[in-house]
Amino acid sequence: MKISWIFPHTNRCGISIYSNNYCKALQSRVDLQVFNTSEFIRNSTQMIRELNKADLVHIQYEPSLFFHGKECFYHKLVTRIAKPVIVSLHEVYNEDPRSFSRSQIKGFFRAFKLLIYDLRHPFQTAFRKHVYNNFYASLILVHHNYQADILTQLGIIKNRIHVFNHPVKIHYNDNGPAYSGKTLRVGMTGFINPDYNYKLLFTLLGKINLKWEFVWIGGIRTSEQQYLYQDILNTISVKGWQDRFHITGWVSEQEQTRLIAGLDCALALFKNRSSSDSVPCILGALKPVISTSLPLFYDINKSFNQITNDSSPLIIINDDPDEIVNNLLNLKFDNQIRTEKLEQIKKYIHYFSFENMAGKLLIFYQSIFDR
Repeated sequence: MKISWIFPHTNRCGISIYSNNYCKALQSRVDLQVFNTSEFIRNSTQMIRELNKADLVHIQYEPSLFFHGKECFYHKLVTRIAKPVIVSLHEVYNEDPRSFSRSQIKGFFRAFKLLIYDLRHPFQTAFRKHVYNNFYASLILVHHNYQADILTQLGIIKNRIHVFNHPVKIHYNDNGPAYSGKTLRVGMTGFINPDYNYKLLFTLLGKINLKWEFVWIGGIRTSEQQYLYQDILNTISVKGWQDRFHITGWVSEQEQTRLIAGLDCALALFKNRSSSDSVPCILGALKPVISTSLPLFYDINKSFNQITNDSSPLIIINDDPDEIVNNLLNLKFDNQIRTEKLEQIKKYIHYFSFENMAGKLLIFYQSIFDR
């Protein structure tokens, strides 16, 4: 079986890291060919010719990856592929929570207002068009059940949707993580972005009555996040935290692994999130994660609990800084609580490792030809 994957394999982004790790797990088991999303712009004829030599084409989809200037080329790409197409969706929303809701546009001249809205929000507009056409795919993969429910509500044919849990790269030391010293070391990894609740983070850090250090492993993705980055720096300065609140900027995957290894716990304090590469990455380092109460995180716990009848890998907390601090201190200083949580995480990450999920993905590929 010959498989072609299309993803931004040279980009600095979570989809690139995710896809490269998947391809490493797949390459020894199947004839695998990789194409960069942007190759279509440089030489579409050659790319389509090579894609059609495969038995199946797997596309990692995010709307912005298929834009050249203001033009979306996804339709031109996928409709020229003569082989079965599988599309993985990494972010799924009814409506993007970071923008004004399109459905709330009412009143006189509504049609004109909708036209203006669509012109100003090209990524969301492209996503809606592709949903309408079922992404031109034989099958659509999502990471979570609630994402599948959203797609069904949006009109995707239900039997084309398949939930395939987010894989985990295992990168912890077999000797176990060290929790030496009295300093509480917490952090998070990923791009600085408005979906994260930095106000909650600053509030809870101010309530920790012992020495602590926080590291944000990552930086801004585009210039649009520069304002948020500057606000964070200003807050750190006002609070006098320059010596214990660190932002690394973009780092290599190896350096990311090293920095995560130094944490006691990670804080996934998101306000909105449809999926996450950062949380599986941290779990793969055998580190506890405290998260806010989003459908994404409940779905991660539920999917694991249904399989193992065990407790859940994530500690999900309401937006209560005192409760978060109490859980941080318990994880740091209560050996029984910490040991139990690490055992739950270890079971989770081995079940959903890239190696195991790659094997399941190959079985899934084969099922397409067996239909």
